[in-house]
Amino acid sequence: VANSVMSFEWQYITDGACRQYILRKSFEESLHNWTVAVICQSYNLDVKEVSQAYLSIPTIKAKDKFLMKSLNSSDEIDIESTAGRQKFFKNIFVFYLICEGTWFFSNFALILGLRRNNILPSLGDNILFTLRDERGHLEFGENLLKQSQSEYPDVWTTDFKKSLVNLMKEAVEIEKAYSKDILPKGFVGVTGV
Repeated sequence: VANSVMSFEWQYITDGACRQYILRKSFEESLHNWTVAVICQSYNLDVKEVSQAYLSIPTIKAKDKFLMKSLNSSDEIDIESTAGRQKFFKNIFVFYLICEGTWFFSNFALILGLRRNNILPSLGDNILFTLRDERGHLEFGENLLKQSQSEYPDVWTTDFKKSLVNLMKEAVEIEKAYSKDILPKGFVGVTGV
């Protein structure tokens, strides 16, 4: 996913500072993937099984289905038109505010809850570094969307904004189901959703 997001962004975002950050983010995502592989190896988990969880776990499958229906490929986007820009910024919204800003935190809460109870503290330390990176990714996406509102006010119609709110509501419901899946009884400090 990280490579497809980067190539999508690279095609349309031409500001030099933004491009530098996109390269850094791509490196961080590669590092996160490597970290997951090392963690799987350390805990004797099958990397292929973990990476293909979206095929067998219904709540992860729901996330994948949501992404497939919500995202537009670059060949569907005419960046010169208002409708094309809306598709582009919708993708940015989904990539950053939903994937980076909403969907990671149930996993993080679970592992950081274990760390707080001195269970798997090294794994928790890895997650703290990942959390730092993901927060930066989220902030980049937020800033990109805020800047686009001043540069492309025609894109940000009431209907377009409502469509993004509806996407977020749907994504939150998907995450709530996933959270209940991984934390059916909650744990100390985190109760059910």
